[in-house]
Amino acid sequence: MFQLIAQAATTTSDAVPSWVGGLSGTALTGVLLYYLVTNALPKMQDRFHEAIEKERESREKMAEKTFEAHRESIKAIIQRDEKRHEQLMARLDQLPNMLRPQG
Repeated sequence: MFQLIAQAATTTSDAVPSWVGGLSGTALTGVLLYYLVTNALPKMQDRFHEAIEKERESREKMAEKTFEAHRESIKAIIQRDEKRHEQLMARLDQLPNMLRPQG
C-alpha cells in the first residue's frame, strides 16, 4: 500500500527506489510524512497563494467595473436632471409672457 502511495507521489520521471519496498510501515509513514512536509505541502501552498492572487485580481477587476458602471449611472442621472432643469427654467422664463393680459 505504501509503495502505491510512493508511486503516486512521484512524478513520471521519478522511479520508486528499490529500498522503499523493504521499509516497515512506520518507516514508510515517516518517509511519506517527510515527503509531504518537504515537497507536497510547499507546492500546495504555492498553488493556494496563486489561486488567492488570481481571486484578488478578479475581485479588483470586478470592483473597477462596478465603480465605472456606478460612475456612468451617476453621470446619466446628472445629465437627465440638468436637461429637466433647463426645460423647467425655459418654462419659467415663458411664464411672465403667459400671465400678461392679452389685449
